Amino acid sequence: RAYNAVVSSCEKAARWQHALQMLEELQRSTVLPDVFTFSALISACEKGRQWRQALNLLEDLQRRKVKANTVTFDAAISACESAGKWKHALHILSVLLAEDMMPNVVTYGAAISTCQQGMQWQQAIQLLHDMKLRRCKPNMTVCNAAISVCEKRRKWQQALCLYAGLQGFLLMPDPVTYMAITGACQKRG
Repeated sequence: RAYNAVVSSCEKAARWQHALQMLEELQRSTVLPDVFTFSALISACEKGRQWRQALNLLEDLQRRKVKANTVTFDAAISACESAGKWKHALHILSVLLAEDMMPNVVTYGAAISTCQQGMQWQQAIQLLHDMKLRRCKPNMTVCNAAISVCEKRRKWQQALCLYAGLQGFLLMPDPVTYMAITGACQKRG
């Protein structure tokens, strides 16, 4: 669809206002926005750091009975991540799960990163545990975010446990991991 291509171009250029103008044009025409349109719109808002607008679009999608997909939810969680709105991100993740969708490493990564920004170490660890239960393999970025929040909150024992658990995921620590672990151990009481 031509509208989706234009909205997607706006998203890539972080021109969220233009993307929303396209939605207004769509509403005046007979063409209905679909999940791809909404996903690109939400992502454009995320890139433009417009988390409230992204959440409004997610609600609009649901009001219109358009079936969201994981990409749509990932974009909304990422919008919350950009603004450090961890409670909103976790709520969106719970909606995704309630709709029986499978979150992926992108979904969890954005949610854990949001928890890192919000200094929510317990939530970050819980999300890693949830990933394991759902057989969703984390990557080093996700693990480093969880380790880093533990380091920042002076939870050195939890940071070391997460570090020790990397082998179970067949992951190799990287310089970010070592910096976070070193920082955690230096901050221990």
